[in-house]
Amino acid sequence: MQQWKIWTGILTVFCLGAAAGALGMQSYIKRTIMADFRPPREPSAENIISHIDREVGLREEQKRAMTPLFAAMVKKIGENMRESHQKIEIVVAETDTAVAALLDAAQKDRFLELVARMKKMRDSMPPFGGAPPPGGPHGPPPFGGPPPPEGAQLPRSPQAPRP
Repeated sequence: MQQWKIWTGILTVFCLGAAAGALGMQSYIKRTIMADFRPPREPSAENIISHIDREVGLREEQKRAMTPLFAAMVKKIGENMRESHQKIEIVVAETDTAVAALLDAAQKDRFLELVARMKKMRDSMPPFGGAPPPGGPHGPPPFGGPPPPEGAQLPRSPQAPRP
């Protein structure tokens, strides 16, 4: 009669431990891993200056002096990206027209449907030239990728410190 109480107690402790481990893992994933998958912020002078301030520690007069410089930079980059996007769209349209001329009627109909789907997909994507992905302009390194060069300083996210 006593034996079933012991086994019930062991099973209860095991289940509570598993639940605590699952909750702990969920919390860890939210704070560390998922922090890298936040949507990128729109580039702005304030965001850039805030990042520089966290890294090097700026004085208020330095921040005020940098604000118009970075505001002009962000504006120029946006204009150049929009212009580049328009040029790319022209090249794509010219290529689609040339490809369609090589197809027979049935192929052309299917190709034009494909072109429409691809355009719809491109139009649904975030604006061309958004903020870079986490980890630099090329994103984080792939799992199992080459190690960083000797002595290289890896960027650390202040929101998600890692051990």
